[in-house]
Amino acid sequence: MVNVLWEWEETPCLLCGSTAARPLLWRQRPRHVVCRECGLVYQNPRPTVASIQAYYERGYWEDRGSADDARHDVSQQRGAAIAALARNVIGKDDLIVEVGCGHGKILAYVRDQFACQALGVEPSLAQCAAARERFGLELIQGGLDDLDLGGRKAKLLILSHVLEHFHEPRAALARCRAALADDGWIFVEVPSILCPHPAKRLSTWLSIEHMVYFSLTTLSQMLAETGFRVTATESSTFVRAFAQNTAGLPQTHGGSPAFNEYWPVRRALLRHEIHYWPRYAAQRAVAMLSGK
Repeated sequence: MVNVLWEWEETPCLLCGSTAARPLLWRQRPRHVVCRECGLVYQNPRPTVASIQAYYERGYWEDRGSADDARHDVSQQRGAAIAALARNVIGKDDLIVEVGCGHGKILAYVRDQFACQALGVEPSLAQCAAARERFGLELIQGGLDDLDLGGRKAKLLILSHVLEHFHEPRAALARCRAALADDGWIFVEVPSILCPHPAKRLSTWLSIEHMVYFSLTTLSQMLAETGFRVTATESSTFVRAFAQNTAGLPQTHGGSPAFNEYWPVRRALLRHEIHYWPRYAAQRAVAMLSGK
């Protein structure tokens, strides 16, 4: 892990506001908990914004990969999925924006499919340079708070494995909605808390830079509460949601949720840990037999 002097802060549930939560793992840091009222998984205590910013600046991006490595294929697959969802809503004169665009492969793919305008927002200076050089993208080097469309409105906003990094994901979605046209759309993809990476233990998979982990239910709820109407979803090791900006829809927060995924989350993660060890033993046996 990058060497950072970590500072920590307490937080209530980022979805329903409850303070009733139970740790997923008995470790001090990072400490992910599951809300007893709605089932959202989040860090508490969590690193402060300043701590995470220092973490990103001191080497986090060095192992994120480039557009030429194995992530290339994954990015193209995600770009194709976004293009398929947006095929009937994006026109030639429309603007698409990706927040946290990295090396720009997803954004460039979608732009080229529709021959439309594209803008990326990316905090890493090196990733911005790579995206400009390889794909000729218009970039803002910074975060969501630095997004300035100069009076324009986006028809599509992309958050691909970005929302889970925000300390306040609800506020981030509200900021995204403000940047969208009244008939605009948002695409969100995040890791699924109900389906961790099968080759990793939970203690390895739960990441310090991820403030929150969603299920399809909790992501859809947060989108609805911030003024979006979800029209298409997919859930496996990740959760995808495609949602329309519903201008004038009142935003709500807090209160007792109409659902509670506490026990589904607990059961899914227990199954993951139980099934991990037979998989690990089989992988080790194969490695030993092959002399690795």
